[in-house]
Amino acid sequence: MLALILAILKIIGIVLLVILCLIILIVAAVLFVPLRYRITGDYRDSTRDATADAGISWLFGFFRAGALYRSGNFHYFVRILSFTLLSDEKKPVKKKRKHKQRRKPDMTGQAETFDDRDAILADRENRDQESARTDAAEQKSQKKHNTALRKVLERLRSLPEKIRLLMSRIRERKTKIGSKFASLKKMMEDPAYMRLVGNLYGRIKRILRLLKPSRADIQILYGADDPAVTGQVTALVAAAAGFFGWQDVEFTPDFEKETLTAQVFLKGKIRLIHVLVIAVQLLCDDDFRRIILHRNSGRKSRRRRRRRTGDRQSAERIAGTGRKDEYG
Repeated sequence: MLALILAILKIIGIVLLVILCLIILIVAAVLFVPLRYRITGDYRDSTRDATADAGISWLFGFFRAGALYRSGNFHYFVRILSFTLLSDEKKPVKKKRKHKQRRKPDMTGQAETFDDRDAILADRENRDQESARTDAAEQKSQKKHNTALRKVLERLRSLPEKIRLLMSRIRERKTKIGSKFASLKKMMEDPAYMRLVGNLYGRIKRILRLLKPSRADIQILYGADDPAVTGQVTALVAAAAGFFGWQDVEFTPDFEKETLTAQVFLKGKIRLIHVLVIAVQLLCDDDFRRIILHRNSGRKSRRRRRRRTGDRQSAERIAGTGRKDEYG
């Protein structure tokens, strides 16, 4: 009996160990296997002929997602292996079979046998119905005209009230904008806020550095009607390329005609472990937790505040004793 229980526990332990290993393997794959992306685009003087293609893949094509732009239409898809999870492709609709309509028997021969009096009565009834329809249409048009006039008069009457409401809303927005500017000024004067801005700038810059494509090829051909304008744009583009370090971008001016064509090819990868490390570092920052998340930063911040308050109180006591000595 004891051997049976031990065997069952051994099997349960092996199963749990296998499940734990699978979970660790999946987490490691998600964090360490790179997420690859690819972006291509082509623009030639009009948005109708423009094409764009952006896609990401993970784990050697196990997961794929992409977006396409062709001739003014946008398409997207999300796939796992060969199974489509999301897509804008419409499924083909099955055409319903049309049933053959039975032909109605021809009654023209019977119409000739009707009496002339019945035909005259039917003609009179048709005329009466047509006159009634015309009268109803005239009445409807008159009602529509009257309702339109009433609506115009009601709008004119309510115009002063609308103007008053508009002015009150403008005043409220003005006060809200003033309060927002005051709060923004207060935040700018706070050194913790400035430290947070610098920290966020550094984190975003690091993420962009990680997202930098390993292969890039961008070619842009531009030109204006006036060659002087093209020269000014060339000078600005050269200054911007030198400042931002656009080494993979090739700008070619065309001084003869007005044109704008662009060809883009970007390819790169990123590992989610780097993004996770940056996010954890940002969440552990005291300024981020206090300003953005509105939470206390923990025991360290409390100790710092106590030290600051203690230093202020001691400084005030020293200042108070000094004043008593002077005037005493």
